[in-house]
Amino acid sequence: MNRLQRDFIVEVEDTNADRILIEHAARAMEQRMTHAREEMGYSGWHTDDCGIDDLFNRLKENVLNGAWVDVMNLAAMIHARGVLFGETPQEVINRR
Repeated sequence: MNRLQRDFIVEVEDTNADRILIEHAARAMEQRMTHAREEMGYSGWHTDDCGIDDLFNRLKENVLNGAWVDVMNLAAMIHARGVLFGETPQEVINRR
């Protein structure tokens, strides 16, 4: 999202800003996932080979490194695995 797009978002209604955000985020997430899979060899987040604790650790690492698109992807992966709102990483790991 460039500066012009960010300035535009400030001027639109909340629901339109939400839609623009979701579209922008989804595009960035998809591009990053494609890059990670095709050029870096990452895959299998949804399999038993990748534990939920691995996803939590990578999420923390990416937050600390400011890799925000990776943070969005990892949060989505964790969400897709059925983690409940408000559950801590340790609660999720203990429940599995």
